[in-house]
Amino acid sequence: MLLTIILSCIGALFVLTILIYLYRPIYRPKYLDDLYDCHVIITGGSSGIGKELARQLLHEHGARVTILARNRERLEECRRDLTPNSSDRLLCLSVDISQSYEQVDKAVQQSIRHHLDKPVDILINNAAIFFARPFHQTKPEEFEEMMRINYLGSIYCTQACLPSMRRRGSGRIVLLSSQAGQLGVFGYTSYCSTKFALRGLAESLQMELARENIYITMVFPPDTDTPGFKEENKSKPRETQMINETSGVLTADVVAKKIIRATRQGSFTCSYGLNGALLTCLTCGAQPVTTISGIIGQSLFTNLLRLIMLRVINSFYKLKVGVISLLVFCYGSSNCSATPLVPGVMVACCEADLCNNANVNYQVPT
Repeated sequence: MLLTIILSCIGALFVLTILIYLYRPIYRPKYLDDLYDCHVIITGGSSGIGKELARQLLHEHGARVTILARNRERLEECRRDLTPNSSDRLLCLSVDISQSYEQVDKAVQQSIRHHLDKPVDILINNAAIFFARPFHQTKPEEFEEMMRINYLGSIYCTQACLPSMRRRGSGRIVLLSSQAGQLGVFGYTSYCSTKFALRGLAESLQMELARENIYITMVFPPDTDTPGFKEENKSKPRETQMINETSGVLTADVVAKKIIRATRQGSFTCSYGLNGALLTCLTCGAQPVTTISGIIGQSLFTNLLRLIMLRVINSFYKLKVGVISLLVFCYGSSNCSATPLVPGVMVACCEADLCNNANVNYQVPT
């Protein structure tokens, strides 16, 4: 009996070893140990996540940073804030990345000359606009504007930076998507479309560039406390707000710090918190994987996560303003009698029906 168990364990270990070998990561990016003097271009870097990325790269890693953004006044304010001593390690250029490739290429070449002819080491495509409106209230020209900035802007910047990365023989390209680039959300028909497009670009581009030691990182942050987010909330439909509340709000410095870490690792995806990790696992599809743990996690948990997500999506479809009907996290409140889907997670379908106290406050972790 004991011999049978031992032989079974050895056989299972052998099969697991073979599977890991056959499905090993397609590529293994080299970790970037030192970012000092690296040339980093950040689009939309005059505020929010982009500005925080520039701050950390400049002051914590000693990188050379170029910020591309449209608003001259905000750029100048950003420059004074980040480098009050007018350091030449920061270059701020006013350019509309959505208008033409020629404008973007000219700005990239200017940044290379400014930084002592250093090629671009890292490109962070951060520039984006977003607003939340139902489809029938969104004008065709608004779809076009969002596609030009959020998608074509990334295309132009990536094409302009690639030649210098190829000459150098390495590079990192970061595409800032969103959790709205992983699942459709009420009120985000225009925004989700552009972020889903970035994912298709990332997967195709990584297949082309991996052999040239150039690696793509897709970032899927939840709502982030930035000036743009505060402006968006002024006109966001209530249904959209209720869905967004399920993932919480992060600060720009937390988001930026993880983007830098994922970029140095060469990870294909960068997600935030338990919700983000589970959503990334659920929507992994045919995307590349760079770690054994990623392969094991996706293989083991995707089916279970699909069942949970179906229940969550059903609750989103039933949303009504004034009625709680979305995914929340319950911490054992004595006021709540709802049955959890899994430990710690439940879907509240109607506070009047499920809770003894109609004024109970649901807490959603960030």
